[in-house]
Amino acid sequence: IEERSSSELSIMRGISKDGIIEELQIYTDDTDALNIAFDITPGKYVTQFITELGIHNTDKDSVDKLYESLAH
Repeated sequence: IEERSSSELSIMRGISKDGIIEELQIYTDDTDALNIAFDITPGKYVTQFITELGIHNTDKDSVDKLYESLAH
């Protein structure tokens, strides 16, 4: 998860009637905005989990053991 610039939310780009690309600020600078973003990584690229309990492999047995340790 990352926090991106709020300007990504406050600025809108469009094409004017004259065919010119223009930017328009859609809310004032003193407006609070939180712009949270996240990426989704396909499971085939995930080989280990890093947790507060250590580094764990992603095979079913390892994940089952991790969940069992959390249940206790």
